[in-house]
Amino acid sequence: FDDGRTESIAWERITRIRYTSTDIIFHLSNYIFFILPYNSFKSNDDLEYFLKNFLALNIQNKK
Repeated sequence: FDDGRTESIAWERITRIRYTSTDIIFHLSNYIFFILPYNSFKSNDDLEYFLKNFLALNIQNKK
């Protein structure tokens, strides 16, 4: 967070994931969500690594 706080979110809490042209939006409920901007990654390679090695794997495990 901008104010220095941190919080861990378990993959199991994520109920829905949406993609926009600039962000990944992780929904925890209808009213609670977390926005992860693509530009928060150092490079496109880092973003691709996250999408393939973390996000894709955890989505598969929820099915």
